[in-house]
Parts: sequence; structure tokens; C-alpha cells
Amino acid sequence: MIEAASVHTGDTLEYQEGIWVEKQTRSAFSAFEDDYIKIRDKEHRIFSVPEIRQLPRVKSTHPHAEEWAIRARSIDRFCRMLKGKKVATAMDIGCGTGFFANILSQYCKQVVGVDVNLTELRLAAEAFAGNDRLHWYYADIINNKVFRAASFDLITFCCSFQYFADVQQVLDACFYHLRPGGSVHIIDTPFYENDEQERAQKATRHYYQNMGFDGLAAHYFHHTLDQLKPFQPIMHYKKGKLLSFFAHRHDSPFPWIEIIKPQL
Repeated sequence: MIEAASVHTGDTLEYQEGIWVEKQTRSAFSAFEDDYIKIRDKEHRIFSVPEIRQLPRVKSTHPHAEEWAIRARSIDRFCRMLKGKKVATAMDIGCGTGFFANILSQYCKQVVGVDVNLTELRLAAEAFAGNDRLHWYYADIINNKVFRAASFDLITFCCSFQYFADVQQVLDACFYHLRPGGSVHIIDTPFYENDEQERAQKATRHYYQNMGFDGLAAHYFHHTLDQLKPFQPIMHYKKGKLLSFFAHRHDSPFPWIEIIKPQL
């Protein structure tokens, strides 16, 4: 807790049951959190604390076992890259229940998990209470400077970048928090070609309407690969255009993208 507190700034945070809580965040995101938890429950995506500790591995009988097997491959691929690297501090944005931040802590000295979902953060704090490399923050770091500048070597988005509206704003916030030479890694997030974007947006609206949560479509964004081009993205993994549906079932259809903090 002491080492994590040394990277955040100001007096807007208070420590509550294993989580650093930004005071003004609750009112801004409580409605989204309530609907998000309800639809996750309806989708059978709520996990118990013992199950969270095992993620991304799930039982073969789980309704989303195939999806989680694909996510496990993405994460294993990312972790192979981390082996041998010296990462002092990492931040996982949109950390949810914290399973990926916990995996990162095997390769990084200190990991900060950030989310605007207090329900999931409480599960993370309970699931990984014995891991002193992990620190949890309930905060909006995109709009507020919660942490000191240049405090992190690595920032990750694991299945979370699609919940942020403005690519430029998000990456600018990341660059503020990264040390020189640090980088952002985005995995398990869909990115679209320009001619795919509108169709994907319609499909998302239709899905949430059918599920009874129309308003959630306004919190899910369909970014294009072209939007990343100004940031000189490095594609560590990208599905081939000729891959069959069968092949997609065995590996991720989503890219793994690295964006290095620009030099001044």
C-alpha cells in the first residue's frame, strides 16, 4: 500500500477495504456500473472469488469455456514477451476483477489495477488480498490526474479499450503516466476496418436492446485501425484475413497492439 500511494497525487483518494477510492468517481459511473453488473450476470459472466483466482482458466463445462480458452492464448502470448524484461511498475486500465493484473504481478514489481467498477474491484481486492505487488484504484484516470506523471513502465488494456470513447484522449493520458520508453499494450479488444465500423455499431445496439440494456451501447465503442495510425502502432499479433471461422475459434480474432510513448 505504501509504495502504491507514492505514485498517486493530491488528497482526492481515500483507502477503503483494500482499494484506493477517488471520491468524485462514484457519482459519475454508478449507473453504468449497475447496468454492467446486471448484464454480466445475465450473460453468465459473473465469477466467484475462487473462480477469479483461476482465470483465464475455466471449467470445460462453463458456458464461455471456448472464449476463455482463446483469451488464455492471448494472455500466454503476451506473457512470453514479458519474460526477461525488467518492468518496475505497470498499470492495468479497466482491470475488472483483477485476474490479468494478478498475472502481470508475476513479471512486474508493482501493478496498479484501475477501474470505475467498484463491485468488481472489491472482488479483486478479496481474491488477491495476499499479493503485496497489487494495488487497486477506483478512479477515472483518463479525465483526472490521479497518478504522478511518468510513474509507469507499462500500461495494459486487456479486453477494456472498447469502453473508452476517444482514442487520442486515452492515449494522451497513458503517455502522461508512462516513463520515457514506456508503452501501451492492447489485447483482446476488437478493432475494425473503416467499412466494418457501422455494421459493428448496429450489431452492438441490437444486442443490448435484445438484452434489455439499451443504454449500455453508448458505453461501447468501435475503434478502427486507422484511428491508431498516428501513434505508429506495432502489431505483435493480427488475425489473417484468410483465416476461416474454424481457425478463429482456436485463436484470438483480435490484435495485440503496442504503442510506445512518443519522444518529446
